[in-house]
Amino acid sequence: VPVVPVVPVVPVVPVVPVVPVAPVPIARVTPETVETVETVETQLEPRDCVVCDTPSVYVRGAGNALGHHDAVFWCPSCRVEFTVQVRRQSDPRKIDPRKIELHEIPDDECPACSTWSPFTGRVAEVESGPAPGLYAVHRCPSCREDYNVWASEFAQALDRVIGAEALASASLDAVTAEVLRSPRADLPRLRFAAVVGTSDPLRSALVTAQLAEARLRRRGTVIGADLSARIAKLLANRDRFERWSAGVDAIVAQRPGTSCMTTRHLEVRRGFVEGVCVTARQFVDNAAAIFRLAPIIDLGVTVLGEASADLFASPYLAQLRSLCLYNTGATDEDVRRLADAPQLARLAYLDLGFCKITDAGLETLCRSKHLQGLRYVRVSSNPCADPNPSFDEQDGRRYGLLPTARAMDLREKFGPLSWLEDLYSSEEPPSVEAFR
Repeated sequence: VPVVPVVPVVPVVPVVPVVPVAPVPIARVTPETVETVETVETQLEPRDCVVCDTPSVYVRGAGNALGHHDAVFWCPSCRVEFTVQVRRQSDPRKIDPRKIELHEIPDDECPACSTWSPFTGRVAEVESGPAPGLYAVHRCPSCREDYNVWASEFAQALDRVIGAEALASASLDAVTAEVLRSPRADLPRLRFAAVVGTSDPLRSALVTAQLAEARLRRRGTVIGADLSARIAKLLANRDRFERWSAGVDAIVAQRPGTSCMTTRHLEVRRGFVEGVCVTARQFVDNAAAIFRLAPIIDLGVTVLGEASADLFASPYLAQLRSLCLYNTGATDEDVRRLADAPQLARLAYLDLGFCKITDAGLETLCRSKHLQGLRYVRVSSNPCADPNPSFDEQDGRRYGLLPTARAMDLREKFGPLSWLEDLYSSEEPPSVEAFR
């Protein structure tokens, strides 16, 4: 029987014709489609393309706090966009806060998934922690969650966003009440500046200028002469000064004694009265009225006297950032009352220079369970040994000096103390504005 070979059956695959897919057109910006955009700059002249030298049209810009912006141009030959850093073309003080562009705050890479995330148009403020300040709120399109981005270099753009929010939704009474509720925050004051921009432009200018000054001090940056001169000029008018002091001036005008905190009886910072210099009795008797009128965070006491116990029992001390008892004759008993005051938990700056404090009083201060927020304590010219390092008497600066023997002794007895750990402060005493 002949063997017939078995041939495997191969299935026939039908041939499907390939249909060409039409390319998706990519939206490009052309000179004909560029619309007039309200920006903080005037329209810029064409610039040569960085690749082909073709004259390219200005499309948009992104502002920053350095007085420059990255201007975006479109090249008609390469059909791409490129950026050029140019100087701002207009006076930033003439900016209308209602005219803002969200692209002034660039996209940010999400820390969770690395997706580029746009600015939401909202601003958040962090008052405590290692990096307090204003943050731009971004929203990740992948995670669908908001997160904050440190954006100090875009401070002017953030200020305009805040100003637009305030103009749209807040009244003068509302923003003033917000300033009084949050005396250490910058955000309410920026909103206040936007709201009074039309009715009181000089007050608005003072608030924004002093906020800029405070930001520079917190970063340890030298304050420019132009900024200092502008602030001094705004405060030079006595009638204006009294009006902006909101009645506090009349309450604390009479004060005997001296204080190192200020040569005046009140200090205007960030556009409001923040510091008052009074006797202990004046403070106890008038604290309710003063704190109702102004966001006080700095207190200078000229005379303690018999009101010492009432002073350190006052609930209004809870709002203070700094307390100056310089040359008041404060004793170890006064230090004990101070150390036992739980309402001073947020105090960052304490000046006890030229008093009558002994080593026992200094150790009472170190032993306090309430003064955990202290970052600077001045005890020079007292009977006790000064634990702070010495500094160069010629320019008032110190450069990385080693801790004193007294500081090492206190650290061994009481453990690390935040106000003894910072040995590299550039000023002595440092400005209270350097503390949040």
